Amino acid sequence: MSKSVKTSLLLLVLILFLAGSPAVYSFIMGDVNGDSRVDLKDMREFARQWLDEDCFDPGCDSDFDNVNGVNMDDLALLAKNWKMQEAHLLINEFMASNDSEEPLDEGELLDGNGESSDWIEIYNPTDSAINLDGWYLTISDANLTMWQFPDIDLASGDFLIVFASEKTQALNPDNYPYLDSLGYYHTNFELDPDGDYLALVAPDGTTVMHEYADQYPRQLTNISYGLSQYGKVLVSSSGVAASYHVPEISDAGTDWTAVGFDDSGWQVGTTCLGFGFGDVPMTAYNDCVYGTSNIYIGENVTDYGVGYNYVGPTSGPLIDQATGNEMGVTVSLTQSGNVEWQDSATYGGSDCAVGTDALNTFGGKANMIGVLLYGDVGWGVDLTFTGLDPATEYTFATSACRGNPDYTDRKTIYTLNGADTYTNASTSGVDILAENRVRLITGDNYSDGYVARWTGI
Repeated sequence: MSKSVKTSLLLLVLILFLAGSPAVYSFIMGDVNGDSRVDLKDMREFARQWLDEDCFDPGCDSDFDNVNGVNMDDLALLAKNWKMQEAHLLINEFMASNDSEEPLDEGELLDGNGESSDWIEIYNPTDSAINLDGWYLTISDANLTMWQFPDIDLASGDFLIVFASEKTQALNPDNYPYLDSLGYYHTNFELDPDGDYLALVAPDGTTVMHEYADQYPRQLTNISYGLSQYGKVLVSSSGVAASYHVPEISDAGTDWTAVGFDDSGWQVGTTCLGFGFGDVPMTAYNDCVYGTSNIYIGENVTDYGVGYNYVGPTSGPLIDQATGNEMGVTVSLTQSGNVEWQDSATYGGSDCAVGTDALNTFGGKANMIGVLLYGDVGWGVDLTFTGLDPATEYTFATSACRGNPDYTDRKTIYTLNGADTYTNASTSGVDILAENRVRLITGDNYSDGYVARWTGI
């Protein structure tokens, strides 16, 4: 399986995310109510806005392409993503009958007051930190705003324990929401070990992001309940072809360990292969600058490039930016026309301004100093990925910056080819020529910091 990106550009920087989706507030086109899934609730709101005279012009939530108001084109985009879901905050685990006591055994937990309070664990499976200010926990579907989180951040892949100890505002007027001596927050309700409703609610106070409904089952003392969280490496060698299959109910009784078992119907990928839930997404960066001492290249960042004057490698394996391990995906660059490679800021490459999407995406990992110079219309670079797993979801992001506000006619076009499904999640302000083709002004992209981005690939 391969995918390519065609671009006429000054500079190429890429970022690739595996397994996961960015942000709790959805990038799924068609998710009108922001609950990270496209369903009948979105269709009802879409229909309401379609009939709303105020939505005949661009600007309404259901005007997904931001062209000509809410119309059939937007309905087609919603239908394309029907029943799609995206990663969001979860109630990963909870304990409704905590009888922990000193000395603590493995898995036991006391709060900052030394009490064996019930507890709830929140998990952030997205690739971005999420601020919990305004989110809610509740044990009543009739009161979704029962207990509100304070202003705290939950990093990507992190967990947060909140004790459910019925610390109400009336009993703790000077310390509410209640914070104990160990830094744990406490809710104004307790959990019922005989079973109850439990939900995590978005800041709008009405959107249930995750719930145990109609109620969770009766709980056992000192036994937590929730989602499975595990991951396991199946094969230690890297880059070796392997067959794999995710078991289904119909596989019950199949002796797949038998010598001579026929695995010809299984999918094939390159190792390392892994299987798990709640795993942290992997990220790969490529910086086209190669072998220069005056240019910053982040740790575990590949530096494949292309073009006239370029002497480095034009292809090779992508590596996990966090660990340095190969990811089983190969990237290669080829150019058409007479693209020229440069490594000096003199020729116009520039990082984008603080606070822009581009700097937030690439800052500290790669830079926009080295440049690929085009010479005429139609000149460009093909960036091709091979070894992508059809069962894995990817995000591709890239940007360009000429660093000169006078060059208003410098435009970069990016085209995504070979993807079966995807969502255009480019920075607002990028010209959408088609769902798989975008254009941005590269001359003064310093101040705009636009990023071309596709998610759900």
